[in-house]
Amino acid sequence: NNISAANCPAIYDGRSGSLVYKGCWSEAAGLAIDDPTAAPHDTRTAYRLDLEWKLGKHTLKAGLDNEVFDTVHGQFYTGGHYYRLYTLAPGKSIAGTGYTNTTGQSIDYVRDRVYANGGVFKTKNSAFYVEDNYQLSKEVVLNLGVRSESFENLNANGESFVKITNTLAPRAGVAWDLNGNGKSKLYANAGRYYIPVYSNTNARLSGKETFYTDYWKFNGTFSPDAKSIPGLGAQLGNRIVTSNGETPDSRSIVDMNLKPMFQDQFSLGFQQAVSDKWTLGGRVTSRILKSGMDDVCEGTATEAWALKNGYTASQAAEIGAAIGHCFLTNPGMPLKANVDLNGDGNLVPVTIPAVGMLMPKAARKYNALELTADRQWDGVFTASLSYTLSWLRGNTEGYVKSDNGQDDAGITQDFDFPGLMEGSNGYLANDRRHTFKLSGAYKVAPEWQVGASFILQSGRPKNCFGIYNGSIADDSATYGAASFYCDGKLVPRGTAGRLPWTQDLSLQAMYAPASVKNLTVSADLFNVFNKRAVGVINESGELDGIGMANPDYARPYMSGLQRPRSLRISTVYKF
Repeated sequence: NNISAANCPAIYDGRSGSLVYKGCWSEAAGLAIDDPTAAPHDTRTAYRLDLEWKLGKHTLKAGLDNEVFDTVHGQFYTGGHYYRLYTLAPGKSIAGTGYTNTTGQSIDYVRDRVYANGGVFKTKNSAFYVEDNYQLSKEVVLNLGVRSESFENLNANGESFVKITNTLAPRAGVAWDLNGNGKSKLYANAGRYYIPVYSNTNARLSGKETFYTDYWKFNGTFSPDAKSIPGLGAQLGNRIVTSNGETPDSRSIVDMNLKPMFQDQFSLGFQQAVSDKWTLGGRVTSRILKSGMDDVCEGTATEAWALKNGYTASQAAEIGAAIGHCFLTNPGMPLKANVDLNGDGNLVPVTIPAVGMLMPKAARKYNALELTADRQWDGVFTASLSYTLSWLRGNTEGYVKSDNGQDDAGITQDFDFPGLMEGSNGYLANDRRHTFKLSGAYKVAPEWQVGASFILQSGRPKNCFGIYNGSIADDSATYGAASFYCDGKLVPRGTAGRLPWTQDLSLQAMYAPASVKNLTVSADLFNVFNKRAVGVINESGELDGIGMANPDYARPYMSGLQRPRSLRISTVYKF
């Protein structure tokens, strides 16, 4: 984006406890791609074909769909740098740099991050399906089908770095009219669902990324211009390099046995008509993650495994370096990597078991019981009520990580290092034990209709993230407040309490004048009681060192507050 503040570096001063904005920077991202005239954008080209053929008691369906995403992606810190000022107490260390403050007094220092990434990427997804709806008897209907999907992702050089073909996702369902009169129904469904590799993975994993961090002693001054750049003194410790700016060889960043993310879903339900208008129902649902996908960056443990399993010291170092550069894989499964094993430029396949990387298997399970009551619209009144009791537990949400706001789809910090996964199994960020919903509409006059909706939910679990302080010798501490260790102690996922319940009532009034057919005028009042419940908080309990408490811990993010009361007036005319 061309913005007036594009040359102003990002600067925060955290020495006082709270983060103080300094300078003229903007949070808008710049452009960092080969063609500087191309603005970041996505283009989707898709087509779909569906066929249906009724043959006696069978209704046969088949179809295919194909879509291609062209993504132009590029971003960097405005001004090229992101500066953040801290105070380091005597005896404290800066994780990952090898520096410890031995001056005997507190010192002010600057964390200086440089980041740039971009390229032009293509993602191809295709699928076909066949399905049979079979009227087995007057009371029983069977639904059987299978879907096959293929995914291909290309890197910044136009090379395929992920290619998965012909997955098989079976689906089955049955519905039984218990009494044959349409008033009682028992049903069950089971199916497998694949999720394609997100296009963000192309950009982040196979783009031309430069990312490193330096630490400097602060000399006490800021530049006199509007940029307010902090003055840098002596460098404190070593530079931490995450990416070197080159497009990686696609063979050296993706597991040769990579499987797409998929989950299995099962449900069993019952519906009973208790009158001409009211229906009661209940349903149990279970969703189980069978294969997760994320990047693994653990080289230290992998090198130790290689030394114990017959590899020479130089070969073990090559294996550790290869995995340490990050591999896209299925966490908790054996990783088959291409490695320059002998340092001669020739890649050799090496299979590393999950235990060799000290990695747990990606896990997520959702179980729920839902009770419903529905009144069908009779021209005057309709209503719907439901209560859901649910549990969402595991060590990964999926492609994103909402407890720290990370939207790097497919390559979150999860599974980067085994230390980050200690204490990670627990109730996930979107676990809400109780949810009540009520909605309805009532026609008060021939031209007037009113409606309401209400939702009440229990709060999501909280965490306390901090600097890794466990027994595994890896690079977890270099990520800062990213582990489940807080103030030096393990605080397992979801055990730091819960946020408050949230409630939201919205009302609607709709006018449809008889004199003007197809015209409706509506007024919607959202969040009638102007509740401002907290939905997202800062869960980082520490700053850059163990025991350095973050004064902003547990403070709500503005974007995480319930939206305030608002009114929307709309007019719709159909023709």
